[in-house]
Amino acid sequence: MATNNVSANNLDTTQFNDTNVIKLLKSKQAEPSTIPLTDQPAVQPSVDPQPTPKKSTRGRKKIYLTDEARKAARRVQQKAYRERKKQELIELRALKANIEQKQSA
Repeated sequence: MATNNVSANNLDTTQFNDTNVIKLLKSKQAEPSTIPLTDQPAVQPSVDPQPTPKKSTRGRKKIYLTDEARKAARRVQQKAYRERKKQELIELRALKANIEQKQSA
């Protein structure tokens, strides 16, 4: 039998998280003078005295704080893309004209 600071009937509950089962075990292990003499159980499972930690958000972090900022940035990106493609098309047409000139000459 292991005797790591634990008596025969008592378990060291400080090593565990404060779950409903541990709270119930603590109340059962408490001395008789500290047990409440009411008809209700000592532990109410629906009420948690500790605030629940904020659930972490998953996925990619948001770059833009608002939809308006995101839409404005997207418009600027689209305009730059259209200008690049327009310039590329002009260069390709000039290249095609050069190639046709060389072939006809």
